[in-house]
Amino acid sequence: MGVEETTGTPQSRPPEATPPSDAAGLLDHLADAGIDRLTRLAARMLAAPLAAANITDTGCVWSATQQDVDLSRMRDQPDLCDMFPHDGRRVLCDVRRHDVARCHPLVSGPPWLRFYAGAPLMMRNGAPAGVLCVFDTRPRRPSPQQLDALDDIAALMASRLELRRAVRETLAQKEDLIREVNHRVSNSLQVVSNLLTLQARSAGEVAQRSLDAAARRVSAVAYIHRRLYQGGRGGMIDFKPYVTELCEDIRRAVSADGWHHRFVVVADGAEMPTQRATAFGLILNELVTNAIKHGYPAGVPGCIAIGFHIEDGQYVLTVADDGCGLPATADPWHAKGLGMRIIRALTGQLAGTLVFGSGKGGHGTAVTVRCPAAHGGTAD
Repeated sequence: MGVEETTGTPQSRPPEATPPSDAAGLLDHLADAGIDRLTRLAARMLAAPLAAANITDTGCVWSATQQDVDLSRMRDQPDLCDMFPHDGRRVLCDVRRHDVARCHPLVSGPPWLRFYAGAPLMMRNGAPAGVLCVFDTRPRRPSPQQLDALDDIAALMASRLELRRAVRETLAQKEDLIREVNHRVSNSLQVVSNLLTLQARSAGEVAQRSLDAAARRVSAVAYIHRRLYQGGRGGMIDFKPYVTELCEDIRRAVSADGWHHRFVVVADGAEMPTQRATAFGLILNELVTNAIKHGYPAGVPGCIAIGFHIEDGQYVLTVADDGCGLPATADPWHAKGLGMRIIRALTGQLAGTLVFGSGKGGHGTAVTVRCPAAHGGTAD
């Protein structure tokens, strides 16, 4: 039961402290129910009022088993757990007999710690991940069975840390693989879009319009996958930058065809699942294309306003132009064009509603799509 000189003084934390960052990569945070229960079990097995699980580079989780132990001073004091190397079990039956530990503020002052027992948390590769410590406010000599129990609990805690690390590594590998897949899908879809655009240049007028529209639809899906591999989390993307990028791509495409419109995009940040974002992106592409195609005579510039907001638990997408507006005889609900059929079908998948009206000041056309921000529909 030898002792060593102090090796470091990271800060300890009381039971309700905010969990520290995961510097060691072993825990997402220290608010881990399993670690807490094992820490309390260690205190009970040694009939001690206080125990701590010190995870390397992340601080301590304290667990008191008696209400008369004052932990208020522990928040800002050096960590007694880390005064000794974590290379083997250490027991101080009376901390006051240790040359360095007896000067520790928690020993020389409240709560007047007198006993220390620590078992290292050894990982499978032999590296220590921390230490499981038990304290008492009176000198004592634990039984061999109690110290064996401390070693066993420390081994269980180390196994839990090992499992958590393995899960984290597996998830990280999965995320890397998904990002690579999305990268490849995005590149492949963009190649298809470019090929359609090239073919459109040598096609007749009617075929050219159809091929250009198809190219923009493919690009709308490609941008979703680009967003996913650039930073999407768990199949979720932030719709705001996606809307901005997609509208800028459409603006460039129509400018090349001689349509010089101004696009105004006002969007809220909102993370949404991939399938829902894809549906919204395709709807947006069709609505903007329709506004350009039907709202303005050839060569006449205009302003197209795109808005995306969250209102009363609903996603609200609006595309409005200041063009000539819908003809009096127009019936968008029963339009047979491919674009309107796509809009109606995707709105139905989102369990949404589609509203046609006039633009700002009664000019032009405004189309609004609303759908539940969560649940409902089949697009998720």
